[in-house]
Amino acid sequence: MTDALLFPLPAEDDWRLLLKAAQRSTTPWRDRVILGLLWECAVRPDELVALRLSDLHLPTGRLHLPARVVRLPEDVLAPTMTYIALERPSRCPGLIAGPRGRSLRSADLSRLFLQLAQASGCEVSPWALHLAGLRRQLPRVLVAALARSTAERE
Repeated sequence: MTDALLFPLPAEDDWRLLLKAAQRSTTPWRDRVILGLLWECAVRPDELVALRLSDLHLPTGRLHLPARVVRLPEDVLAPTMTYIALERPSRCPGLIAGPRGRSLRSADLSRLFLQLAQASGCEVSPWALHLAGLRRQLPRVLVAALARSTAERE
């Protein structure tokens, strides 16, 4: 996770530039899903590369990770469904495909982010995007935890 400390946390403008760069990729839907899972859902890069198709429950839009369940927002769920239908090789054991139809690996993810950085002009790592996603979610998480705590006391 140390590479997150080498770059400042990305801002909304960086996010938009990364999305534009992903649209110009040879695998635009896959790259959009990767960016969305890191930024919108704060999925950790190590969780991302370990995902299996069976971890995703499309009818409920939930992603089952080892320690938690994440509800995918519509702007991540819709591209994920499109990616599965149009780009994901059926023989790939992972949810996210890497080169030659195999599951995405950490090194593949790092290479992808180097390409996106070059295409977008934003130097950002997968971990920095994940941490920015956490930072964006923190107010919602704190409000939800406070509401639960208050309800338990009543």
